[in-house]
Amino acid sequence: MKTYTGLKILIIAFFLWICSVPIYAQKTIGLDEAIKMATEQGYGSRLSQERETIALKRSSGNAGLPALNVTAEAGQVNSALFDSRVNISQGFFLPSYHKKYRSLTMEEYNMATGQTKLTHASVDKRLSLLYSEHAHLKAKKRLLENQQTLYDGVVQRSGDRVKAGYTDQLEFLEATGQRDHARTMLEETAMEISWIEAQVNHLLNVAEILVPDSDIRMFRTFIKDDKPQNPTAHPELILADAGIKMAVASSAWIKAQQQPQFTIGVSNMSIRGTGADDKVYGASSRFTSVQLGIAIPVFTGHLKVNQEVGRMNEQMAREMRDSVYSTLSLLAKNWYDRYTKNLDLLTRYEAETLGLAKLLEDAAEAKIKAGDIEFMNYALIISQALTIKLNHLDLLRKVNESAVEYHYCTLKN
Repeated sequence: MKTYTGLKILIIAFFLWICSVPIYAQKTIGLDEAIKMATEQGYGSRLSQERETIALKRSSGNAGLPALNVTAEAGQVNSALFDSRVNISQGFFLPSYHKKYRSLTMEEYNMATGQTKLTHASVDKRLSLLYSEHAHLKAKKRLLENQQTLYDGVVQRSGDRVKAGYTDQLEFLEATGQRDHARTMLEETAMEISWIEAQVNHLLNVAEILVPDSDIRMFRTFIKDDKPQNPTAHPELILADAGIKMAVASSAWIKAQQQPQFTIGVSNMSIRGTGADDKVYGASSRFTSVQLGIAIPVFTGHLKVNQEVGRMNEQMAREMRDSVYSTLSLLAKNWYDRYTKNLDLLTRYEAETLGLAKLLEDAAEAKIKAGDIEFMNYALIISQALTIKLNHLDLLRKVNESAVEYHYCTLKN
């Protein structure tokens, strides 16, 4: 009967415990779902939506009324006898004053709405670029893993050849150095992938760690236009138009503050002694009168300065809108040209050059196994094949990037 020592029992128990621990695969998330999640609960989107809610709440109010004015007076008001008087008055603005204020707050709300839409568009673009870069790095990582596997095999064979006395240590050291270099590049790429995934999860603002489900060819046929399109309803343009309307509304509001203010008041007072009707009145007798008044702004220098500033803001807002349109048009043409040129380069590269990488790898692997070439020549050929594949990935990344950028420039609200 086979017996087990205490150490063996401990090792077996630990192994069984490890096997019993459930292993969960990382949850992936596609680009469309990520964009939806980020625009609903991402930090930037939530802040924009909160500003929009505040602006909507503000737009539901009104300009209000001036403070109620209450004054009390006591003493020799009408004669040598002691009298008292109470005055209550309330000022009122013209209806156009309230209308201008409401217009201003509505334009503030439209600005907040436009900012929210622009934030969503920016999140869409940012996530698309991150997914494109993530796909590129994943593909690069696979190439480096394949290269390291090849070098591992060469290092093993070189070690065997050294032990058998067929070669010296130089070939083994060269192979080990190349393998370690490939391993370093692989680790750096893995770190870059982790950083991309961290940025994606930050934008999503979720507790669960999600891994982007990216594809290196995800944007290759993204653009269907046969010529660059001009931006017509881009969120940046919508926001710029809202800025113009808000500047106009602000100027109108400043001008409305120069309107006269009407006042209605009530005065209640006592008249002790003999009145105009030859009757004698005591302290308990009260008399009421109504007051109507108008307050006309006289010292309006500061308002005139504000009006001038308002006109300058209107002009600046219009110039800003023109600048935004010009910039988006220029970028749209630039990114469309880059997309078409990069796509043409990619198509020709895949047809004429990419296949050489496989031929070089197969030939080098066959020769190194047969001992027909030295390791340095083998490493040079493998490096050339890797460069061909990495250049292909770079072209794919440029196509993806230009497609995303062009799509953003021609985005419609």
